[in-house]
Amino acid sequence: MRENDNCEEFHGDDGLGNLGFKEVPGTVKEEHAVDFLIRKVREEKGEITLVPIGPLTNIAQAVQKDPEFAKNVKEVVIMGGAEHGGNMSPHAEFNFWTDPEAAKIVFQAGFERVTMVGLDATNYVFLSPTLRELLYLINTPVSRFIHKITRVYADGHWEIEKKLGCELCDVLTIAYLLDRNVVEKVDAFVDVETSGLCDGASVVYRTKYYPEKKKNCEVAVKADTKRFFEIFFGYLFPEHMDVARELI
Repeated sequence: MRENDNCEEFHGDDGLGNLGFKEVPGTVKEEHAVDFLIRKVREEKGEITLVPIGPLTNIAQAVQKDPEFAKNVKEVVIMGGAEHGGNMSPHAEFNFWTDPEAAKIVFQAGFERVTMVGLDATNYVFLSPTLRELLYLINTPVSRFIHKITRVYADGHWEIEKKLGCELCDVLTIAYLLDRNVVEKVDAFVDVETSGLCDGASVVYRTKYYPEKKKNCEVAVKADTKRFFEIFFGYLFPEHMDVARELI
């Protein structure tokens, strides 16, 4: 796993737009994350959906530590990867690029169902300046929090790509759990490069074109932008849906 790769130019030093949170409420548990994952899916076999929105290190270690781990998991929905172009190199997306060996292990583990929500789909869910301003004007603790944590993110998109707004990658992954129709998917065999110029690249063999490859994943290739933002505002700010629909 690559060290010191936290993408601070997009998400700040603290991952929350440099808002300065010093403490997280609640009790810190001594149990290691890998041991927790193994124990939890064993206790609730076939019931747990894993939704990693960062590098896949802990899940890969759980696979290596417990031969039954993959069989105990109901589903894995991954935010990561890209079929057509990355954001850390011409081929690699950040989460897979950070720990390509872990991503490779996860795709080879034999999970019952895996969905990859990568950059091909997340490109469709861009929080425009208009919608971001609406979050500010809604003026609830949640809306103002989202507005604040996306400030550095939006600035990063402008500085690096000259785009106004920011891409809601992780949020699309959660929206998919709420409404499976928010993305369009294809069946595929996915592998991950772990060295060379394409280090961290997710290689997508669509089984439609490569029938000799056994499917190990469904890959999101497109997102319904309107449907996504209706989910976003509908769940978080339902009383403002009429205004949101006019601006989506």
